[in-house]
Amino acid sequence: MEDKEIKIDYLSVTFPLIVEADDNELAVVLDTVKMISNYLNVNFMEVNREDYSTLRYKYQYALGDSMTLRLSGPENDTGYRTCHLEFKGEGCRDFERRNQDKTWKDLFLYLMRLNGTFKRIDVAIDDYSGEEMPLCKLYGKIKIKQYTSIFNKPPRPIGFIETGLSLTFGSTKSPTQLCIYDKKIEQINKGKEIAEDYWVRYEMRFRDDRANAIVYNFLTDYYDTNELQYGFNMRLFAFEVLYGLLDIKQDNNNNARNQGHIDTDQSWTDFLGGVKKGIIKNPDEKIFSYESSFNYIEPKAAFYLMVRLAQCKANYETFFYEMLKVLYKLSNFDKKKLKRFNMFLYQMNLKPYTDEEFATLRTNLFLKIEEMEMPF
Repeated sequence: MEDKEIKIDYLSVTFPLIVEADDNELAVVLDTVKMISNYLNVNFMEVNREDYSTLRYKYQYALGDSMTLRLSGPENDTGYRTCHLEFKGEGCRDFERRNQDKTWKDLFLYLMRLNGTFKRIDVAIDDYSGEEMPLCKLYGKIKIKQYTSIFNKPPRPIGFIETGLSLTFGSTKSPTQLCIYDKKIEQINKGKEIAEDYWVRYEMRFRDDRANAIVYNFLTDYYDTNELQYGFNMRLFAFEVLYGLLDIKQDNNNNARNQGHIDTDQSWTDFLGGVKKGIIKNPDEKIFSYESSFNYIEPKAAFYLMVRLAQCKANYETFFYEMLKVLYKLSNFDKKKLKRFNMFLYQMNLKPYTDEEFATLRTNLFLKIEEMEMPF
């Protein structure tokens, strides 16, 4: 086992339950349960409706032993009741075991195609050595305020080094929360046998808009087709973002307010693997899927295209040329539109375009129009 392990350890996402006026709600619910179960490779014999439901949902199903699907809950902004899919820690591992032909990127894109809204994602770094930054040293630095962080208040220490220490930055209502704790002692206190001599977890929890931003970052800046389990560079993401959240400073005599000018402690740099500080980029807009956007645009586009076809007197060659002209005219994308263009390519497992490649695409389109002698 490597001395550090990075994983997604919690996922919570909602998506609309599309029940139209003439639909039988229970039938739609059962179809949705089957659809999600099939995608997650959960045999329908392993799916059980539970006698109770939580979070104001009408139906709750256990998918295997550790994944939960709730249906017909609070309405979303568009007026549809919602479904809620939840993986706790073991549920995340169960997804990985059952779906070795899929990556986490595949799962996120699938949920986006359902118009999913990510409610919470936890990313954990498990340190099994304590070689670079043991918990006792980290706590000592934090006690004397030799650190900087994005959090307005210092962490709340619970317990002691000898009996299990936990440091929590941020609250359960914070969009970003960081919890550092002795995972070994926590597991022992639950009656589990732990073989590791040392096990400290750095758990980053992202909620609501921050969770959606995390998925956006996974699929853009950290996209990596060579990463077989995640589909993005989870290790680089975890260490860069942790560094952005918490910077442990080298020994100094400055007061707490002047720590920003102090260099990072070398032990912390070594623990993080020498990465740069990561910045979580917010998407310019809600992360819509290609399918949901197309389904919204299609009826309007079909009406427009039929009008243009009639205008061309049903001459398909003229109609095609007209569409090329419109395509060229409207494809002068700004950075925001190009980013969304590439997001749709990611979702379809296609290589994104650089600014130069997109400019070449437009130039070739223009040359094709000129070749067809359609000047404008």
